[in-house]
Amino acid sequence: MGSNGAPNPQIDIKTAVRRAMEFVRDVYEGVELKDLALEEIRLSEDDQWWLVTVGFGALGGYTELQGRSATLFPLAGRSDVVRLPRDLKLVKIDARTGQPAPVLTDRELSQAG
Repeated sequence: MGSNGAPNPQIDIKTAVRRAMEFVRDVYEGVELKDLALEEIRLSEDDQWWLVTVGFGALGGYTELQGRSATLFPLAGRSDVVRLPRDLKLVKIDARTGQPAPVLTDRELSQAG
């Protein structure tokens, strides 16, 4: 049992990530998703859902940044690294069945620190 008396999830974290990635690829079928990656994952407070945030290169309007100077978005003081904009999506995966909820939500990661 989870901390609130709910059953522990029946699927593991790796399965939840794999199902979330498959769901995003399916939703964006026919669209090239550059740099699709896990950004964040956590179990909901009620242990019912894996909340998986996936990110990919922003769709639309940002490709012109690739040819510009790396000083546009310096990362940790390095001028040779460019942080390109990303689209972030929250996918809810049922912790018992592994099925995604039929919704894809835009997400912004909070800034730590």
